[in-house]
Amino acid sequence: MEFIIIIYILAAIINIISIQREKFTVRLVSKICLMPSLSFFYIINSDNLSFFIIMAIVLSWWGDILLVNPGKAKLYAGISCFLAAYILYILEFVYLAVEIDILYKSIAGILLVAGTVSFIVSDAVLAYFNLVKAMTKNPLTVVMSSYIIAQACIIIGYIYI
Repeated sequence: MEFIIIIYILAAIINIISIQREKFTVRLVSKICLMPSLSFFYIINSDNLSFFIIMAIVLSWWGDILLVNPGKAKLYAGISCFLAAYILYILEFVYLAVEIDILYKSIAGILLVAGTVSFIVSDAVLAYFNLVKAMTKNPLTVVMSSYIIAQACIIIGYIYI
């Protein structure tokens, strides 16, 4: 079980390093490994699997693939995948908040909130540099770092609910 999260962490580290060193193929492979490893970790460790969470992970993975080397159409499609994933995460948050009063009373709640804030940072930087300025490796590092942290916090938070 821990082996799978180690794969996620290694893929994340390799992805960030490959951005800095401008190694496109390594970045592509490591990015494609992120969400499948996190989904396996979630499926194996969760006592309460959520269809919304699994679909959010799948949509995030599609968004990752589309944004590796985006043209305008792929950029919009990738952002749409992420938006759909966020909507699914929000629906699951609302369901949990109504079902259980936990969001600010446990480590799971803290991880869920931290993941949400990390997504906001990731998307704000991604939107700014794709729509306003040219994306360079430094902002891309911020985007991927906050994205990797966001996904991990949310999935681990759901596991520990």
